[in-house]
Amino acid sequence: MTKNHYTSVLLLALLWLAACAGMTPEREDEQAAQSEHILLAEIARSRGEPELASDFYARALKPRASLALTREASTYALRVEAWPQALEMAQLWKARDPDNPAADWALGMAALQAGELAQARDAFRRWLIEASEADWRYLGGELQSLPRRWRAWQLMEPLSREHDSAPALLAGARMAMSLHRLEDAQRLSQRALVRDPDDPEAWWLKRRVRAQAGDAAAVTEAWLALADWRDAGAILEMATLLWESGDLPAAADLLRGALEDNPGLSAFDYALALVLSEQGQYEEALERFSRLAARGFRLRETWFRMAVVNERAGKREAALRLYDRVLSGDDHVEARARAIALLLELGREGEADERIELSRYQLGDYRHQFRVTLGSLLLARGWQSRGVALCEAAQAARAWDADAHYRCALGRLEAEPGSTVAVEWLRKAHRLWPEEPLVLNALGYSLADQDRDLREARRLIRQALRRSPDSGAILDSKGWVEYRLGNHQAAARWLEQAWERLQVAEVAAHKVAVKWALGQREEARSLYETARERWPDEEILEKTWQQLQKD
Repeated sequence: MTKNHYTSVLLLALLWLAACAGMTPEREDEQAAQSEHILLAEIARSRGEPELASDFYARALKPRASLALTREASTYALRVEAWPQALEMAQLWKARDPDNPAADWALGMAALQAGELAQARDAFRRWLIEASEADWRYLGGELQSLPRRWRAWQLMEPLSREHDSAPALLAGARMAMSLHRLEDAQRLSQRALVRDPDDPEAWWLKRRVRAQAGDAAAVTEAWLALADWRDAGAILEMATLLWESGDLPAAADLLRGALEDNPGLSAFDYALALVLSEQGQYEEALERFSRLAARGFRLRETWFRMAVVNERAGKREAALRLYDRVLSGDDHVEARARAIALLLELGREGEADERIELSRYQLGDYRHQFRVTLGSLLLARGWQSRGVALCEAAQAARAWDADAHYRCALGRLEAEPGSTVAVEWLRKAHRLWPEEPLVLNALGYSLADQDRDLREARRLIRQALRRSPDSGAILDSKGWVEYRLGNHQAAARWLEQAWERLQVAEVAAHKVAVKWALGQREEARSLYETARERWPDEEILEKTWQQLQKD
């Protein structure tokens, strides 16, 4: 226990003793039980056991808990994502503090994650009374960061329509884009223009939606709009769109041009360094990151990105030193996980295992996130026994956490595409989140890739497409399952749609396989050679080609 925790527990004990005078025996027993549960919750928190801490807090709230304790327990359960207890706590907080918008926010988030959609909508309706543009941006950003993207869309879409203001409609349009629902995004952005015809963001978003759909004319229009608008956020958004569609050279050109016009804007320099690292231009990327670090720009993020680039460039010791600097911030859990993976690769297994053990106590509320992150990373890199142990511990601690099953499954499939255990993990994730397109697609694609249960695979991918109809990754899965079923013409059509939205090595490899199956051998060879030149380090291209030659 930390000194602060001891102090908190001592104060609680003194307050309890002071309150005991004049109590009935029944009330005394009730107060003693509550204090015991608070003490056990504090001990569990100090030991990094948030699931247990949340459970004890939930027990402490039942007998006449104070508003302060209710608020603290509810906020804690939300922060550590202990969703089974968070909803009950948030409901108590709302009942005891009905006019507090923070209680509405907590109740909305907890109900959303617990699957109580109607309750979540009601809570956020109250929170959005007299909402500003900033409130809508904040809500949209928070919902887009959640792993349950489909459930978040089911919340956001009706709220946007009900409010029918430009900020609300634009927040809904961005949510639709993140889910690859471009018709909905176009409809909402067009409605925002009706509400405010002079809003430059609405005009920009309308063009961006068309560009994301692969409309070449819209891409040109978007470039021209950027030249007129010169909004930094829109430029970064366009660069992200180009990156996600596979056009890294265009993204780099856009950012270099933006830096010529705004040489002191560090956000452009940071984004360009990220693009360069994806292109394999590690030295220039490191130079730019180093200059940013010297200026103190997003220091922890910059150190983390420098470490990733050094690792990719084969400079493991330099990467390890940089990962060890990232002690807080959004990337600190992944930095710790990557450092441990590097130690294993450097042959320093004893040191790696010592860090894993220490992390159980040092990471506290982040221990579950650490287990999932490190477990999936080690599985992806071939350290099966350690990875499985971490993932199984995370899954046992939070059997209701579909994201843990999903991420661990993806890590295992990366190193072992034929893993049946990974498919079972995905099935568990699907049972918990039956409507999430990412889970539906991952399970369907994995079955198709393993050439089994193909009709089930096609059904799952169809369900994913209904929810994310413009996702290049899901369109690719649809093409691949049709290929496995022997429907080569249909496969070619689906893969062409995927290629319009997502030009990556995996889609190229699938197109090569389909062209080969259709007897278009020269086209297949030409596409393979072009793809190998564009992505020289992607193993899937070589594996696909060698398998075709063997067959």
